[in-house]
Amino acid sequence: MGGHGDGYSSTLKTSFDTAAGPAVRHGPQADPDEPPLRAPAVAALEALVVLAAADRIAVELEVPATRDRDWPAPWPLPWGWFRVRGGGDVGVSGGGADGETAAEEAARVADAAHSEVVESLWAHRPTNWPPCPDHPTTHPLQLAAGDDADPRPLWTCPLTGEVVGVLDVS
Repeated sequence: MGGHGDGYSSTLKTSFDTAAGPAVRHGPQADPDEPPLRAPAVAALEALVVLAAADRIAVELEVPATRDRDWPAPWPLPWGWFRVRGGGDVGVSGGGADGETAAEEAARVADAAHSEVVESLWAHRPTNWPPCPDHPTTHPLQLAAGDDADPRPLWTCPLTGEVVGVLDVS
């Protein structure tokens, strides 16, 4: 497992405050149009926020979602927003495919958020975040679903499929 600052860790301790960040630039809270995330998915997103911050990548999880005052959204309002400062954002909500387990939901939303981070890095720094320990110059780790016993997403090497660690900060 990696340590503090290398993009994945099983020992980093933190507290998380969803009220922090640039939400003041947005309109009033609105009831989300999409279902909420289950606890394992929220924990996975919180872990990504913490790990990105450890690597000096500015991200935030805005819960509940708000609508931008100058741009009324024509699409359903998600349960929350995962934002990358200087990059983009992705709406995160529960209610994936019928029968989606908590582990699959956690992996789905964490993968979408991780993809947003990787896409935002291309203009500023290498996009292999977090770097695969076996192939650090070629690709980032990717996320796969855990299981019912431990629904936390797993960091895996996309080349070999080997599990490198668990997406967690506790």
